[in-house]
Amino acid sequence: MILTFPYYVISGLSNATAILLLARLARVVRVFLATSGLRRFAARLGKVTLIAAIVVVVASLAAYQAEHATNSEFATVGDALWWGIVTLTTVGYGDIVPKTQAGRFCGVAIMITGIAVLGVLAGSLASLFNLEPVSDDENGDASTDAEHSVPAELAMLQAQLREVERRLGQLADAISTQGGNAE
Repeated sequence: MILTFPYYVISGLSNATAILLLARLARVVRVFLATSGLRRFAARLGKVTLIAAIVVVVASLAAYQAEHATNSEFATVGDALWWGIVTLTTVGYGDIVPKTQAGRFCGVAIMITGIAVLGVLAGSLASLFNLEPVSDDENGDASTDAEHSVPAELAMLQAQLREVERRLGQLADAISTQGGNAE
């Protein structure tokens, strides 16, 4: 409770505010990670990030080895890593371009990895928000998996409604019978 106190109302705590702000942010992150969907999302994204980082580092170093002797744009390993990151993120500034076959092959590997990362990110976000992909069933109607479970739930609700109607009918009969005896 004290860590989330509105510290900004007290003047003179400017140095301590950064620490308290981090404590508040940590609390928000803890709340977000409490949900299973976000934990799955973070785990999936962590694995993809690790694989993408490995591909970028290995392919960038291989491109540096292939290019630095003949291509002045790959002057340092830092230049090669810059090129790899720009290629992975699909930004593609064009300031550094591989000219050898091996360098271009490394570029293709990074490009495919970048597209895969974007696909996994989009799919993970969709599953986080429970957006199921639309599929065609036998009748050609577009529907989702969630819609396939709706008829079963609807049938159960209809059965419960029939039971309530039956009991209300019995109650109405009992009331009318008692009302007829009283007269």
